[in-house]
Amino acid sequence: MKSTLLLLTLQTLPALSLPGPLSDTLTTRNDDTITYYTGPTYTLPPSELAKLDPPSGSYTPPPDMPIIPLPLGGILSFNSTPSLLARSLHKRFEFRRFTAYNQWGCNAPLATVQDFGCGTGCVSLPTGWWGWSGLLEQGDTSNPYPTANLFQSTDCSGKFQKIGINGYTSCTGDNQGGYRSFIAYYGC
Repeated sequence: MKSTLLLLTLQTLPALSLPGPLSDTLTTRNDDTITYYTGPTYTLPPSELAKLDPPSGSYTPPPDMPIIPLPLGGILSFNSTPSLLARSLHKRFEFRRFTAYNQWGCNAPLATVQDFGCGTGCVSLPTGWWGWSGLLEQGDTSNPYPTANLFQSTDCSGKFQKIGINGYTSCTGDNQGGYRSFIAYYGC
């Protein structure tokens, strides 16, 4: 099955072909070039959160955690039905965002995931791309804080690095030789 994602940016991006059943779970609307994820998510229970906390260093995702393809250069939102008011408030106050970068020091952005919470999934970077740093952002500095776990595999398994945030933004370099997928979560 083939889906075409229209991302309105300063450049024209080619059509993206998504494999498998998740191709029907991405919806693009012409509001700030955001792709809205409408498929299944996985709610991280305390037992899974404990596995994502070092020093375990290795992780096997549950079989029902979806693998979500991240479009190159795009913004993927877990808020599938935002109202105009919700989008307005999101821009001003309570946003959570993780941007994957192809270079150290948060240079050369690959793509962004936003509006994630405890219901999340394994987000896979575009085929052939590696992340070398990541930027976590939030609109409110109170607890809880957004977190991301970076994996060398495309399915969020194996060795990982956990990154957090200090203040409103935090750029963290990868210390394991690059990452190809991640789990971003908040408020679990």
